[in-house]
Amino acid sequence: MAKDYLIEVRVKNGYLHGKMREMGFHTNVALSEKSGVDPSRISEFLNLRSYPMSRKTGEWLSGVMQLAEALDCLPQDLFPPQHLQNTLQKNKAEFELNLDEFTMLAGDDTPETLMLADETRATVHGALDKLAEANPRKAKAVREHFFEDATLEEIGDNMTRLNHLQQPDGVGVSRSRARSLLLVGMRDLKKILAKDFRDRRLHGWSV
Repeated sequence: MAKDYLIEVRVKNGYLHGKMREMGFHTNVALSEKSGVDPSRISEFLNLRSYPMSRKTGEWLSGVMQLAEALDCLPQDLFPPQHLQNTLQKNKAEFELNLDEFTMLAGDDTPETLMLADETRATVHGALDKLAEANPRKAKAVREHFFEDATLEEIGDNMTRLNHLQQPDGVGVSRSRARSLLLVGMRDLKKILAKDFRDRRLHGWSV
């Protein structure tokens, strides 16, 4: 049965694109006129289909140096670190989603958004269970903050009490440490959710 939406995804170089917008270049042609780099070459860099560095010498290509000068930045500011000597094999995809699935994808990418529907809430709880298997402290911080409305101070106090129960001379958990656990826990939770989502929808992808 057909799903509600057909989603088309195109991946672009957010570093270069963001710098272009920041500096007022809204088209490849405008940047080309300033930098002297051909618009088609700029397109290759935007789509991560061209190497920005020489694979032999590791030096920046002349076109990248010209773009960096025109955009008043360093060459490394224009490319994701993982793509300095690698290109994308594919930068577009299509997949189908129902409304609840689209809500997960198109939300503001926070656990709060993912908790809007009962089905989605169950998905988040399942991901939290997986996170707890890998790191109970991160999962505990996320659960307490987003499901129990605990503040960072309360999370730290709860973990301190747990530490003392497990080990009487255990160290306390500060607010900054609780914040760190929460942020890293949220990051890991998103990764688990993304993997679960991909695994469930793998058969729907076509490139």
